[in-house]
Amino acid sequence: MTTSKDSKDQVLRSLQDLKDAPTTADFTDIVEEVLEAAYESGVAELAFNENIIALVNETVDKIESVVFNIGLLFDIHRAPHNLLLRSGLEFILDYLKSCQGKNGCGKGKALKLFEEKDGISTFDEGIKNWKGCNGFTEEDVVHSHEDLRRPKGIPKSHWWWFDDIVKQ
Repeated sequence: MTTSKDSKDQVLRSLQDLKDAPTTADFTDIVEEVLEAAYESGVAELAFNENIIALVNETVDKIESVVFNIGLLFDIHRAPHNLLLRSGLEFILDYLKSCQGKNGCGKGKALKLFEEKDGISTFDEGIKNWKGCNGFTEEDVVHSHEDLRRPKGIPKSHWWWFDDIVKQ
């Protein structure tokens, strides 16, 4: 089982791997590792440190491009995992917003880029399209209802999770 400290350390390790990855590489797996670890850290209510924020600022272009592609090519077979990744991203964004203007938050490059680019809106649109098309009948659901329900520790502001799934 992953401990809180392990998840925070994993965010740092994955971000360092992402920073070191050549710009020509496919870094989808590394970005997913970053977002998975950020999700675990967020659920554990761990604050990110200056090193993590600095690395997010240095790797934001790579993160944003992967987030854009996840939304553009939203895979219904990976929907629960994509919801988890979106929550990991939201935990990072929430922390960037909360530390704006404080020491150790950098110049806000990541937050500004996320706001200017289409990655998050494309990811959100992919989720909305998937949710809008899913009839939630026993035959239509690719995943169990438990896989799609809001996990414990996830705030209501993470709208992409389901609170109640009504079978039709």
